[in-house]
Amino acid sequence: MSHARQVIRDYVAAQLAGIGPPVYIGKVWLEDASDMPAINILTPAEGRNTEFARTTLAAPAIYAEVYGLDLEVEIRAIASTGILDVLDDIAEPVQAALAQDTTWGGNVTMLRLASTEVEITSDLQQPTGVLTMSYAANYTVNMRAPTAPI
Repeated sequence: MSHARQVIRDYVAAQLAGIGPPVYIGKVWLEDASDMPAINILTPAEGRNTEFARTTLAAPAIYAEVYGLDLEVEIRAIASTGILDVLDDIAEPVQAALAQDTTWGGNVTMLRLASTEVEITSDLQQPTGVLTMSYAANYTVNMRAPTAPI
C-alpha cells in the first residue's frame, strides 16, 4: 500500500495524463530542453492542520489526524518567443482538470489553488519558463495505518 501523499500525487498525475505534455512525479530537472514541455508534480510540504485536527476513537480504534498538504504542479517549457503564452496554454487545461473533482477522488477534504508563480530564465539560449501552481489540500489519515486517506 502507498502512503496517502503518494495516493494523492498519483491521482493528480492520472488526471493530467493525456491533456498535454508528459506528466512526471518528482522529476529532477537537468538543464536540458529535450524533455520540455512537461508537467511535474511535487509535494514539498505537509503539516498537521491544527485548525481541523481531530482524533477519533472507534471500533477498531482509529487515531485520525488532518494534514495540510502543499502540492505543486510545475509546468516547464521552452520557446523562442511568447514563453508566457506557452505556459498559460498548458496551465489552462491543467487547472480545469484539477477543478473537476474538488475531493481529488475522495482523497482530500479541502482543496484550493493557493497561488501561481512564473519564473523565466534564458539559461538554455532560449526563454525557458516554469509556471508553478500551488494547491493547498487537507486530507485525513489514520496515523496507525497511514497508507490511505480516510
